[in-house]
Amino acid sequence: MNRFAQPFAERIAAVIDAPVGEVRALIVSPPRPEMGQLAFPCFQLAKALGEHHPTLTIGTDEGTAGALEQLGAKHQNCPTTEFVIDVDQKIVTTPAYISILWTDKIGQFMLLCAAIWMSCGIFVMKKMIAFKY
Repeated sequence: MNRFAQPFAERIAAVIDAPVGEVRALIVSPPRPEMGQLAFPCFQLAKALGEHHPTLTIGTDEGTAGALEQLGAKHQNCPTTEFVIDVDQKIVTTPAYISILWTDKIGQFMLLCAAIWMSCGIFVMKKMIAFKY
């Protein structure tokens, strides 16, 4: 993983008062360099910093935004091409973490494989269980 992951994990762990190992396990690297170097899931961040009410984004889905706000965060709507900065908490969030599935050839191939695999599972289940309509 990225050589900055350990110092990144140590700083987040110090802010949210969590073990460095747990924080390090949650840090991910995007599949392409132009998407950034490191990311930390915002629900864990919202849960840990809830009392400080950080401003975060998960995009524009109202249901998910409501769940984020229940953890104490403030949600700001944001398209996947932009990001939200909470200057007071020194946090930058973006909803673009999953856009790779729709925009990249490998992501599209993964979605196709998942759909085929799911169809096979449905076919097998249908053969195992006799549905009577």
